Amino acid sequence: MNRCLTLSMAFALLCAAALAATPHVMESARKIPVAYQVDVVVVGGSTGAVAAAVEAAKGGAEVFLAAPRPYLGEDMAGTLRLWLEEGETPTSPLAKQIFSGKAQPTIDLGNVLPLKYSTDLPSSAQHKDTKPPSLLTDGRWSSAAQESVQYEGDPTIIADLGKKQRVEKAHAMVYHNKDYLFDSVTIATSDDKQAWKDLATQKNDRPATGDDMGPALLMSAPVNAETRYVRFSVKRREGSKRILVGEIAVVGVDKPKE
Repeated sequence: MNRCLTLSMAFALLCAAALAATPHVMESARKIPVAYQVDVVVVGGSTGAVAAAVEAAKGGAEVFLAAPRPYLGEDMAGTLRLWLEEGETPTSPLAKQIFSGKAQPTIDLGNVLPLKYSTDLPSSAQHKDTKPPSLLTDGRWSSAAQESVQYEGDPTIIADLGKKQRVEKAHAMVYHNKDYLFDSVTIATSDDKQAWKDLATQKNDRPATGDDMGPALLMSAPVNAETRYVRFSVKRREGSKRILVGEIAVVGVDKPKE
């Protein structure tokens, strides 16, 4: 028994010494956007993680499950991966989204209003918009390489709702990387496209790490007013030559649930 205790203590001392010798990384203070507010976070896609998430949800908790793979049950060699049978067509809204083949951001923006938009700068050939412009309202902003519109300057984007209506929020999704840094987005409204009311300027304090190839950053402002036009003025960070915009969205009053 004494010998076992001695070996255990020796092992513990070795582990402590190894940890003490491990180099540390000091990170600067920064603002990290909050994507979700939940009661329980479960990390992992195994059957155990899924079971834990389900039980927590059954108990009334808001749950966020973060899985490293596009399927659940990784400890069972992917046998719980979802697929369609031959000739099968998804019918539910969730199934349609899962099998759409499109990488969709997981942010629910609410009642996004239909709109048309114009810009004061032409899009560049590298990430060109359609004619008439449509890529900034296609609901996709997960990939800068495939789901962005590029401008060689500071674009001003004006959204036209077609008529004056109640607007709750306005969003601009802008990519941020060492090659396309942006400084801020200013959101304004107008009833006649002549006189504008600035609502907010959202500053981007995120550092240029050079390895951020994920979804665009969500820059938002409350509106809480009736308006027809919403203007998004996107500014580059000093030294950056281009801007990559993924999406703009104007959100109206929530539709009543059926």
